[in-house]
Amino acid sequence: YGLMGQSIIAYLQKKGYPELALHFVKDEKVRFNLAMECGNIEIALEAAKVIEEKDHWHRLGVAALRQGNHQVVEMAYQRTRNFERLSFLYLITGNIDKLRKMLAIAEKRGDVMSQYHTSLYLGDIEAAVNILQKAGQLSLAYTTAKTYQLNELANSIQSQLEEKEMNIPRVNPNANLILPPGPLGQQEESNWPLLAVQKSAIQKMLADDGKKSSTSMDIAEDEEISAWGGDDLDLDEPDIDGEAIGDPDEIDLEDLGEGEGWDVGDELEGLEDIKTTSTRVSSGFVAPRPGPSMGETWCRNSDIPVDHVAAGSIESAMQLYNSQIGIVNFAPLKNYFQMIFTGANVALPTFPGAPSVMQGIERAEGLPQLCISLQSLIDRLKVAYKATTGGKFSEAVNLFRGILHCLLFIVVSSKTEESEAIDLQNIAKEYLIGLTIELKRKEAVAEKNLSRTCELAAYFTHTNIQPIHLMLSLSSAMTTAYKVKNYKDASSFAKRLLELNPKQNLTVQAKKVIAFAEKNPTNAHELNYDERNPFVICCNSFTPIYKGSPTISCPYCQASYLPEYKGILCNICELAEVGKDTTGWMLHNVTTNKPPSRRHR
Repeated sequence: YGLMGQSIIAYLQKKGYPELALHFVKDEKVRFNLAMECGNIEIALEAAKVIEEKDHWHRLGVAALRQGNHQVVEMAYQRTRNFERLSFLYLITGNIDKLRKMLAIAEKRGDVMSQYHTSLYLGDIEAAVNILQKAGQLSLAYTTAKTYQLNELANSIQSQLEEKEMNIPRVNPNANLILPPGPLGQQEESNWPLLAVQKSAIQKMLADDGKKSSTSMDIAEDEEISAWGGDDLDLDEPDIDGEAIGDPDEIDLEDLGEGEGWDVGDELEGLEDIKTTSTRVSSGFVAPRPGPSMGETWCRNSDIPVDHVAAGSIESAMQLYNSQIGIVNFAPLKNYFQMIFTGANVALPTFPGAPSVMQGIERAEGLPQLCISLQSLIDRLKVAYKATTGGKFSEAVNLFRGILHCLLFIVVSSKTEESEAIDLQNIAKEYLIGLTIELKRKEAVAEKNLSRTCELAAYFTHTNIQPIHLMLSLSSAMTTAYKVKNYKDASSFAKRLLELNPKQNLTVQAKKVIAFAEKNPTNAHELNYDERNPFVICCNSFTPIYKGSPTISCPYCQASYLPEYKGILCNICELAEVGKDTTGWMLHNVTTNKPPSRRHR
C-alpha cells in the first residue's frame, strides 16, 4: 500500500470503523485481523482459507463460537485437528452421528483417553468397558460393567482377573448410574439465529461501487469479444419500421407519463401540507426488543442509592451517593454492595446444563428487598455500647463505624423510622468522635505530653454520649487534670460528675477533689479549653471550634472541621469529602412512580 492508503486504514481502525477499512484492504492477513475486530466471520473465513495457518484458524474458531456459528467452529477445529474440542462441539449441538465418527477416529489414532471420553459423551457404556479392558484397567472395567448390569462382559472380565490372580473389586449395589441426557434438539444444520443489522450509508455506497465496477468490467469484456467479430445474429422479428422488437424491459421509462394523453403528474390541491413517511424494507428477521429488566425497573422507580445497588447498577448508585452525601471513598462499602445485590436477587435453576435465571425479590411493587434493616442496626448499637462500657475502644470504634456504613443501605417507611435513623447516625458519630479523642489521648500519654493529654480528656467530656459513659469520661478527665496539677479544671470535672449521681466511690473521690481544689485553685498547665464557651471539636486537628467561628462539616456524618480542611476525607465516617456541597441524604420514596422527596440537611 501507499502511505496514504495505510493512513486511511489506520485512521478508520483507530476511530472504530474496521468494517469500512475492510473495503480498502487486499492483504489477506490484514483483512483477517480487521474482520475479526468487527466480527465479520464470513470475510474472516475467506481470509483464513487463503492464509491456511493454524493460529488464524484457532482465532476464527474462538470468534465464531462467541457468535454461535458452530459450522465455522467445526471447520476451524478440523483444520487445527483439535479433536477434543470437536467432540465436545458435537456433544453440545446434539450431532450424535459425527460424535460416533469421532470415536472411530480416536480408535484409529490410538488415543485411549479420547476414545473413553467420547464413549462417555455417547453414553456407550459397552464401548467404555471395552476401552478400559484394552487399556489393561481390568478392575475399573469390571466395576463399570457390573454397575451398569453388563453381566456377560463382567463375567468375561472376572475370569481374566481370576487368571491373573487379581482381587475381584466389590461393587456398590446402591450406585447411581451416570448417563448423559439425550439432546432435546439437534443444531448441527443451522447456526444460532442472529439479528439482522442494517448497513450504514457508507457501507451501502461502497457495496454499490463494487457492483458497478464489476458491471463495467463485464461491459469491457463484451467490447473485447465484439472486436473479434463475435456479433450476435439478429433473429428478432422486425417491426413495421424495420427495427427489432426488443425486450419490454428495454423500453425507455424516462418519458413515462409525460404525454398529454395520460393526464398523469398534475398537482392535487389540498395535499401541500401532508408529510409522508419513508418506508423501510427490512432485510431480515429482527427480534422484538425485550422489556425492561427488574433491575432497570428498580432504578427507574427510585432515586435511593441502595435500590440501585440492589439492581446491580453500581455506577448510578455511586453517583447518587456522591451527589446526595458526598461519598468519594467506596472501598469500605464493597462488601455491603455485594451483600445488598445478592440479598435482593436469587438464582433459580432451570434445565440441566442450562444457565440459572436471575430473579429479583421485591419489598414492594417495583422496589427491591433489602437485607439490612433499621432494627438490626439498633441491635448492633447495643453491642457497641457494651464494648464501650468494657473499655474495648478499638472494637467499639469498628462497631460504631460499621453502623454508620450500614445506615447507607436501609430504607425507611415512615417519618418515625426516618427520625430513628437520623438519631442513630448522630449517636454513632458522637461516639466515634469521643472514642477517637480517647485513643488520641492514650497516644499523648505515651508521648508524655501532659498538656495535650489533659486537653483531649476535657474534649471527650463534651461529646453527646450516654450518661454512664459520660460519667466515666468525666472521672477520667478529673483524674488526668489532678495528676498534671490542674486542680481548677479537676474541680470543674468533679462538679459535673456529681450532677450525674455516680456510684459511691466516685462521689467520695469527686468531693475530695473539690475540697482540695478550693484550697489550691490553680492550673499548672494552660489548656486550649474554655468550658464556658460552647464549642465543637475539629475532627482533624482535634481542637475546639468555638461558637461564632467559621466551620465546615462532613456532608454525611456531619462531623465538624476547620475551613482549612475542606476537601479531605472525613476521619469519622471515612467515606465522604469534607465541605462538599450535596443535595441531602434520601431515606425513602414518597411513591414508586413520582420523584421521591429529598431530605436536605
